[in-house]
Amino acid sequence: MRTPRTRFIVGRSHLRARAAQSGFTLIEVIGVLSIMAILASVIAPSVFDDIKRARQDKESLSLEGLAGYLQNFIVDNKRIPTRTIADWTAAIASQATLPAAKIEFNERGFRRGYYVDPRFFSTTDTNFPGYTQTTGLSNQPVSPRIMLISSLTANVPAAPTTAAAFDAIWEQAAGASLVEGPDIKIERLNLRNLFHRVILTNEHTTQPAYQLEAGAQSSLPAASGGIDGLITRYVMDKTRLNLMSDPFPSGTLNQVVLISSPLNYTYRNTGSSWEWQKP
Repeated sequence: MRTPRTRFIVGRSHLRARAAQSGFTLIEVIGVLSIMAILASVIAPSVFDDIKRARQDKESLSLEGLAGYLQNFIVDNKRIPTRTIADWTAAIASQATLPAAKIEFNERGFRRGYYVDPRFFSTTDTNFPGYTQTTGLSNQPVSPRIMLISSLTANVPAAPTTAAAFDAIWEQAAGASLVEGPDIKIERLNLRNLFHRVILTNEHTTQPAYQLEAGAQSSLPAASGGIDGLITRYVMDKTRLNLMSDPFPSGTLNQVVLISSPLNYTYRNTGSSWEWQKP
């Protein structure tokens, strides 16, 4: 009867020794790793998707900010950059206080695009030459639209050279060469509201002048045959318009106007002063 009891005691000692051991058996380790692999296969795609969406959302916000800086540059400098990479990136960088390379490339290292409507100023397709305001425009811009574009998977292709191709991207029409989506971001700017019409008339037989900002003075036609001299100009938002007395070019400053709303600005020279006329 003592033999079974002895075997029982030895068995209990063996169990205590096993319990005191540190670490896991190979089978236990394999089991744990299998569970971790299953959890990783479930969690990892969700984590990666969240990271990708965050990157996409960040690029959307970045383009929106860059478009705002570009518009500020245009208003402050009365200049629209050319399509040359060094020009438009430097223009935005000057407002954003960032290196131009941060404007040219997104955080994935891919080059962004600066697309300008080929019919910005004319009714025919033309390579946009840029614009610096001097005496104002005789006609309103035809289609003053710009797009900032970024892809998170590749460099943005060269800008379209036809209005039809530009329109297709802008409107996301069938056949557009770039399709807006999670990895392709497009920020649109229509600058039409930045150009305001100014109408200047002259009822005097001598020529007065006008001046935009600190630019050169330009004369107005003199009245002739009972018909007032007239000039129409489209000038950029927040332009300082200096109205000079006649005769041109020796007349003195008579009035200063800040052009800052989409209303027509109509001023009439009476020979002794400039008077505002209701549109």
